[in-house]
Amino acid sequence: MTKINNIVIFTIDSLYSNIILDKLSHSFGHKISLICISDRYKGKHGSFFHQLKKNLTDSGMHFVNYLSIVFIYYKFLVIIFNWLNKIISPDKNIKTIKQIAKINNISILKTEDINKKEVEEIIKKNNPDLIISVYFDQLIKDNIFSIPKYQTINLHPALLPDYKGPFPTFWALKNNEKKFGLTVHYVDKLYDTGDVILRKEIDVGNPKSVLGLDYKIFSRSAEFIKEVIDKIENEKVESFPQKSKGSYYSFPKKNDVKEMKKSKIKLFTVKEFIRYFI
Repeated sequence: MTKINNIVIFTIDSLYSNIILDKLSHSFGHKISLICISDRYKGKHGSFFHQLKKNLTDSGMHFVNYLSIVFIYYKFLVIIFNWLNKIISPDKNIKTIKQIAKINNISILKTEDINKKEVEEIIKKNNPDLIISVYFDQLIKDNIFSIPKYQTINLHPALLPDYKGPFPTFWALKNNEKKFGLTVHYVDKLYDTGDVILRKEIDVGNPKSVLGLDYKIFSRSAEFIKEVIDKIENEKVESFPQKSKGSYYSFPKKNDVKEMKKSKIKLFTVKEFIRYFI
């Protein structure tokens, strides 16, 4: 029987990553040795203000507000609601990645380039059995994804090969899809193209917003990753190549956001944020 004792995680510090890692840590916290966090505001991505200007120009204010909730605003809201919960509901606490890492004695590495030599050396020193990429925004090259004994896997919030790219739930809703789900696949040299290990539909009801759909998918992520790890450890893992090239979607443009609004699908609502995340 195979045993996975050492896991490295690649992610972004975001609302969704906190959900996934909090759930993962319950099962594998003692096995996760390192969390590599993408530094979104350095390197080729440009500074915070450079990205803000570009996103405002390309995608518009409404989409920037959605991104801000996912990557920025939630941090302040978590602080406020955790303070209130000390009085109202002491047992309820929303953990950040840093808190999850501290509780489980996990090291954190923040990098703008996951593929650079210094990062490669650090990962090799950790000697991971498995690397798990969850909500990560960098292309992982073979000098990194080939390090682990049992390869590198990625969790994608869509049914591949359709809807490759960074915002699959947005595009699926915009295109009036009726089926949603998750794919866990091996990482190869391109985005979201590796052999599929697990591909499952998720019953999400009738989603009214991207934020709500993201929550319903990402809140199930840890159980699917656990299922894959169980398959690897029991030597029952099977994978298959993606049947077609599928479709790749990048950042939506202003017109894409406007078209979605016409179909009465929202990017987010404050009510949903409080309901699902607080």
